[in-house]
Amino acid sequence: METTACDSFPALLVAEIGNTTTAIAVLAGGEVGDSLQLSSAGLSSPEAAGEFLAPFLAEHPFLRDAVVSSVVPGAGDALAAFFGKVLGGRVLRLDASLSLPFALGYDPPSAIGADRLALLARSCMLGKGRAVIALDIGTAITFDVLSGGNVHLGGLIMPGLELTASALHERTALLPKVELDRPRSLMGRSTVDCIRSGVVWGGACKVEGLLRRIRRELEREHGERDVLVVATGGNAGLLVPMLEEEVLLDPHAVLRGAAYLFELNRSAGS
Repeated sequence: METTACDSFPALLVAEIGNTTTAIAVLAGGEVGDSLQLSSAGLSSPEAAGEFLAPFLAEHPFLRDAVVSSVVPGAGDALAAFFGKVLGGRVLRLDASLSLPFALGYDPPSAIGADRLALLARSCMLGKGRAVIALDIGTAITFDVLSGGNVHLGGLIMPGLELTASALHERTALLPKVELDRPRSLMGRSTVDCIRSGVVWGGACKVEGLLRRIRRELEREHGERDVLVVATGGNAGLLVPMLEEEVLLDPHAVLRGAAYLFELNRSAGS
């Protein structure tokens, strides 16, 4: 099996702070070990972070270094401060100022989310000379496109499934909030089923349509014919099986990409 830089470093604590949920995991040898999930809203201060995480860290006393990918600035600050206090090693916050394994095409570079940087880093690991379309299907759905030469060509951002369902409920008088799971059929026979089908199948069709258009543009504008599609995020497991596209589902892509960036920047002395 081919190895990468992050296959050889010691155990690392990795935090992925999303808009809704935070994932904490131990990575060692390129593999995701023990993990937990908590609400990002609970990370209001270093002390609050400690209340959630102290028992988990007590079970892993060997951990010294950590990397934090956060799209919620206050939560990222709180968690990084807590890690810095209790671990005694290096705590790396992901941002565009780091050494990256790809050329970043974003204006301004500082505006791109840490989760997207980590997913692009993971895409470099997986692409191996192929162009990559990287999807993060969460609160928002993001597309990031990487050339076969590891140049970031840009991306798209659209509302995720929960945002779409919430908007229907909050901006109308009678439409209820629905739980999102795979619809039993394309066409619903009740208001709840109609909303669920519209949101979930609508999301799948939007993703499929954009993937087709991105593929065409990659071939037409950049000569890229061999394209890998990678998906991660909280709703990837729901949406990916519904797509009429070949998609590699990588639930831990952001965690693995964040670990890769930690190792890359340790080697670079950043």
